[in-house]
Amino acid sequence: MFIPSHFDSIKGIDEQGLLALPPDEDDFHEYKSSLCKDADLKEKIGRAASGFWNSGGGLFVVGVDDKTGKPDGGIAESVGRESRRDWIDKAVGTVEPRGQYCVEAVGPGGVGLHIKPGHVVVLVAFAPSNVAPHMAPDQKYYIRAGAHTVPARSHIVEGLWARRHHLKPRLVHVATLEAGSTTTSQLYIELAAVTQAPVLDCHVELEPASNGVRDIGKLAATLVDAEHKFGFNIQVSTSGFLARLRITYRDLSGAEYSDLRIITPDSITYHTTRGDGISVQISQTLARIAMSLERRQ
Repeated sequence: MFIPSHFDSIKGIDEQGLLALPPDEDDFHEYKSSLCKDADLKEKIGRAASGFWNSGGGLFVVGVDDKTGKPDGGIAESVGRESRRDWIDKAVGTVEPRGQYCVEAVGPGGVGLHIKPGHVVVLVAFAPSNVAPHMAPDQKYYIRAGAHTVPARSHIVEGLWARRHHLKPRLVHVATLEAGSTTTSQLYIELAAVTQAPVLDCHVELEPASNGVRDIGKLAATLVDAEHKFGFNIQVSTSGFLARLRITYRDLSGAEYSDLRIITPDSITYHTTRGDGISVQISQTLARIAMSLERRQ
């Protein structure tokens, strides 16, 4: 069974896996016959990519009977001098933006495959996307509706845009300062994700802009999300400091992000101690709330 979240599981698929495809098209499977012409196939791949990426992923298979899902001869393994895989990569690349996908081809030789020499059955697996909506080459957005790929209505496209904004990875930083000696303090900087989209391959550089900050080089975290934060300590001068916090990371689709933030004494929270994690500001706020409650009793 094909699972979009494990879209790359089609790599190395054998004849048994190919013959085990469900007989009917559904939300996650679309089949195209070996009789499909290359010009039509290129258009259908673009629509399928848009539809699957906009609908949680799916599997597009060409070279099989679209009524049974069984091989019916396969398609030529090359288009002119270009390999079929490169040709498909170009067809998928016409969709904007491009999400994650995987291409696998099965050639003749397996028992019961019915694939002609020089031909292949091609599987294109599309992963769930966090950057929907995806637009097909005809400037339309598609979704899967059962066994069909259909143009998405405007309210669905608007919903996909809203979901994309919500799922776009976004990092915030919190800088807290603890009193140390009379000349230095400990600055703690923590990064946290504020959307559901995880941050991958996060790299942080704190670039000193004054003599009061030590260069820490580049720090890295493989994953930052709601459950996994990323923080570090650095010693700074109590007399004032200025530093640039440069953050680079990518999302699940491979898109890269870069952000530059300025850290100054005015942009941080002061802690009496980081052991209990309660800042002076929070303590004062809690005290005011307690006094207010006492007056109401």
